[in-house]
Amino acid sequence: MKKLFSILVLALSCSALFAQQTTVALLNHEGTLTSFYGANALADAHKAAVHGDVITLSGGSFAGLTFSKAVTVRGAGMVADSTGNREITYINSDVRIEIPTTTETPIIFEGIFFQAGIGYSRLNSSLCNNSTFNKCRIHGLNGISDVMGNANFYNCLLGINGTYGTSSFGTNINIVNSIINSLNNTNSSYCKLNVTNCIVTYHPHSYNAYQIDSKPERSKNTTFKNCIFTGVPLETSHLDIPTFYLPETAVANNCISCYYGYKAETGSEAAVYYRDIFSNIANPNSTNVYFDDVTKVFKTYTNAGRISQISVHEKFELTDEAKAILGSDGKEVGVHGGIGFNLEPTTLQITKCEVSPKVSEDSKLSVSIKVDAPK
Repeated sequence: MKKLFSILVLALSCSALFAQQTTVALLNHEGTLTSFYGANALADAHKAAVHGDVITLSGGSFAGLTFSKAVTVRGAGMVADSTGNREITYINSDVRIEIPTTTETPIIFEGIFFQAGIGYSRLNSSLCNNSTFNKCRIHGLNGISDVMGNANFYNCLLGINGTYGTSSFGTNINIVNSIINSLNNTNSSYCKLNVTNCIVTYHPHSYNAYQIDSKPERSKNTTFKNCIFTGVPLETSHLDIPTFYLPETAVANNCISCYYGYKAETGSEAAVYYRDIFSNIANPNSTNVYFDDVTKVFKTYTNAGRISQISVHEKFELTDEAKAILGSDGKEVGVHGGIGFNLEPTTLQITKCEVSPKVSEDSKLSVSIKVDAPK
């Protein structure tokens, strides 16, 4: 049975009128609740927080910020729930994480759609020791937003366009039961990717010219387990045939590939040439299986050029033939094996914030916040 919590915040001084419904960030510090409102509510709540505090966000759009405190941030969800009652929580600009490695408390995000990049500080004194993202949609970890600290991703839709490491701080990125677009790991010495029960897509030339290098060959020092690889062919003018397979330093076990490498012209007809993505691994594993067409693996899924183009309503259901290929845990490969795939948050969510249109005679404003528990 759904429980309904109603928090009535009275004692708010205000010199101006608020809209009847607004975005809200609710800061929980050792049981004391403080509310912040508007586009900068998350930044304001973070400023008032300390390590270990919890910030709960309503649906709506919040400005990005630099996180210097290891807090837990819970959004209303990166996808509306099946009843349509829950709004999506957006962070609409860049987020950076600058938390000293001496801080043992992890920073945790759940149920948020990050519309811009997420980056980790390059400074040795501010390399985040541990961060976790649950059920989030992340446009990209890329360019100036290089992943420099340990990070964990569960049930996420994730664009990774470049990951790096430094000699002074090794990076471990663990991605579990997620959808990944354009996975690149260009530093084979310091950055280690562990990818389990994921669907990994490669889309050369899908963003703009400089991202032609978004291809399997750049997934260095990466271990794939129970994963599915898919992608689209290159245009004739961008042939780079020798690099369309996983690099020698990659490891793949119990994986399926329906990724096909390039397209060329043969006479007047276009010919598509398939290349086994596993063919260049130093220690090829017989548990890996190659299909020559995506329709032999997925019942409905079609390749998307960007993580934002992947439908949140797609179930990523496998064909009977693909379901027969089992992962190392005895379950099907892809997102429905392992821990399973569910994008709806499991924590309390702010579903409604109502602000009185009138200020009382003593200059106080009545605000009613409703927080729902999942069914």
